[in-house]
Amino acid sequence: MSLSLGLVGLKWLQVTYDMVNVRLMMGDDWLRMSIIMAGVVCFTLMSISLFQSRKLKAFYGFTRANP
Repeated sequence: MSLSLGLVGLKWLQVTYDMVNVRLMMGDDWLRMSIIMAGVVCFTLMSISLFQSRKLKAFYGFTRANP
């Protein structure tokens, strides 16, 4: 799951880069959009830390839970 979230975070970076380029070519405001997208990327990458907890690893079957 952590690897998937990391790859999705990188994909969001690529999408953000493409969207900024389009906005620059059109002459539109790009700063607000890039701040919002940076929040999306940070949220996605920070969610990786949730899957490092022992409880979630046990819930998803990555490790054995102690009885």
